[in-house]
Amino acid sequence: MLSPVVVFLIALTISVWVIPLAIRIAPRIGMIDEPDPRKIHRAPIARVGGVGIAAGALLVLVLLAPRTPFLCAFLVGSVILAFFGAWDDVRELGHYPKFAGQLFAAALVVWYGGVWISDVPFLATPLPAWLGQPFTVVAIVGVINAINHSDGLDGLAGGETALSLGAMSCLAYLSRNADFLIFTAAVGGGLLGFMRYNTYPAKVFMGDLGSQFLGFAVAVFAIALTQQVNHTLSKSLALLLVGLPVLDILVVLYLRIKGKMNWFKATRNHTHHRLLDLNFDHHQAVLIIYSVQALLTFVAVFIAYESDVLILAVYFSTCGSLFLGLVLAEKLGWRLMRTQPSLPSRLMTALSERSTFSRGILLFIQISVPVYLLLTSAEVSKEYVGAPVGTYTVTLIALLALLLAFGVQRSPAIYRLVLFSSVGMIAYCIYCAPPALNLLGVIANVGYFAALALAVALAALFRSQDDFSPSNMDFLVVAALVTAAVFSNEIIGAGSFWTVAIGTTVVFYACELIILRGGKKWNRILSTSAVGSLGIIVGKVFL
Repeated sequence: MLSPVVVFLIALTISVWVIPLAIRIAPRIGMIDEPDPRKIHRAPIARVGGVGIAAGALLVLVLLAPRTPFLCAFLVGSVILAFFGAWDDVRELGHYPKFAGQLFAAALVVWYGGVWISDVPFLATPLPAWLGQPFTVVAIVGVINAINHSDGLDGLAGGETALSLGAMSCLAYLSRNADFLIFTAAVGGGLLGFMRYNTYPAKVFMGDLGSQFLGFAVAVFAIALTQQVNHTLSKSLALLLVGLPVLDILVVLYLRIKGKMNWFKATRNHTHHRLLDLNFDHHQAVLIIYSVQALLTFVAVFIAYESDVLILAVYFSTCGSLFLGLVLAEKLGWRLMRTQPSLPSRLMTALSERSTFSRGILLFIQISVPVYLLLTSAEVSKEYVGAPVGTYTVTLIALLALLLAFGVQRSPAIYRLVLFSSVGMIAYCIYCAPPALNLLGVIANVGYFAALALAVALAALFRSQDDFSPSNMDFLVVAALVTAAVFSNEIIGAGSFWTVAIGTTVVFYACELIILRGGKKWNRILSTSAVGSLGIIVGKVFL
């Protein structure tokens, strides 16, 4: 059976490679987002990220997904939206042509793909097709525009969608539906590849092509999950899975109607605009919205089978708290003050100015990570490591050796890819063949990861010229790891996988820090230790 992990990684790889190429072409075809008073950016930025998202997701689905009417309808609908989205990114189409494309794509999924809303909350009998199918088209178009209008800050729409897809993937796995999981994995991989370039300050925007495709995918997946994949899920759960963008667009429409404004004319009354007007900076505004969206999607997995009353109460109370806070702050004229740094900020500044302290933290990371890789590889149990692992490992050793011979600084992107793949391979071996640790060994292992995580966090707070500092992308990583840790027993039945995953993620961040701040000497030491670790694994396979 096709692994969703493989689908995710292929889509991610395609997206990561397509976007830089699209950025180079963007000026020639006019897909550039120019600054204006309503927008946040102050320099022209290519809006071709949607090309990478759609290419990564759709190519994988075309090649690997099972052929069904739903797949065909989703693919054709996505291509239609991509066409109209790209056209809008080049020429700024009016609203009516875009609505036409959205209606056509939604109608395909409903009438040909067979995805439509029949069971609704609080109704004992299903909706007839003549009512449920047009209602579904309207709902899909509404979500497309909700995601489209939430794309106002770097990483915002992408992060909200990633959280929704993560929750749907979790529910699909729990429902044992591998086919549906392939769809969420493909779109999630394409999206994550884009997020690599969209975290503030963004190098690329997703544009209408990307936001409409993501809105379409989220809407269709949420409906399919609750109406077809698992009929026992609460029917109002789709609202929690899509999350904040739905209520945000409804509030925006209300404010436009109340202010007697054009319904379709862009204004600065979205949630992110209002947070910025209250003097929150870009990171803080995105983080607040991420937090609300993460809470909604996280709780959705917990209460997926509860009553519709409870689900709707959770949704409106969570979102309502955010909007109530905004209204009160605006009415009272409150603004976030930035004049006086907090005590923790002053303490961190004082510590960062002590070069011995900051150097000591960096030295701990530089020494301990290579030692950890070598010791862990030596402890992997031989009998569980198979020949295919040995073949992949030999390839990684050869690539790392070449990079060491020619200088890792010459190809930083390739170096990162090979190094992180090597660390991932070591982590895989740990999961498949965990070392036999006694209680003291377990405590030492957990203690090391905790110390390493603290050291990386402190190094991130000591902002250096390389700007290794926390980003909103890191919030998504932490949210994914926390969710995985909480649901590890339900999802896989083996908490050790997520223990390894969390530890490996910490090591990834530590490696990134060494790459940025370690210089040639420590990069060579890190690379050499990775080669040695992989060599130990190869020795256990073939000797």
